[in-house]
Amino acid sequence: MNKRDESSGDAVLAALHTAVASRLAKAMGEKAADEMADAIVADISYQFGGQQVYFQLRSEYIARMVANQFTGHNVAELVARFRISRSTIYKIVQRERVAKQSAQCRLPGC
Repeated sequence: MNKRDESSGDAVLAALHTAVASRLAKAMGEKAADEMADAIVADISYQFGGQQVYFQLRSEYIARMVANQFTGHNVAELVARFRISRSTIYKIVQRERVAKQSAQCRLPGC
């Protein structure tokens, strides 16, 4: 399979189906997960069909998810889940903390 075949629409949707079904199977069983993955992939296909879509690896969406899930004791789990380095996890958390502080401190003297 060449590079073009790997990034074709069908291959992307099949990979998305596999990823969604494997996550859902842990919670609802394989048959129900497969049916739910079919519905999700069909919705995504309808929503974005005909468009060229690019997902940034270091998006603000992912950064918010990392910051929200960070407990201080789950760095290894976040590294595996989001496929980013430990140092990137800590940079994201620090950036989010600074942003929250500056948003909360709008009065003079803060």
